Amino acid sequence: METIKKNNLSFFERVKEFNLLESILTSLIPEEFEVSQLAIYCNKHNSTIRIHLAKNYKEGKDYYQKVVGGKILIARPVAIQIRRYYANKEK
Repeated sequence: METIKKNNLSFFERVKEFNLLESILTSLIPEEFEVSQLAIYCNKHNSTIRIHLAKNYKEGKDYYQKVVGGKILIARPVAIQIRRYYANKEK
């Protein structure tokens, strides 16, 4: 029988690895999304995302509209919530 090698990482080494992985993943996801980007990810129309934002979230806190260009920008946590909402709705 082969012996299974146990991982001998200490608690602090595991925490350090976890923090490193978290920072890598966080850097891959942008801080804010445009409505059009989120609509593509959710496979929905831009107006559907805008209506969902207006009904369920607060402007200025969860999302805001750029003065120049008029684009609506959505914070990362809200964008993830909306993506999960539409993913669960499709099931």
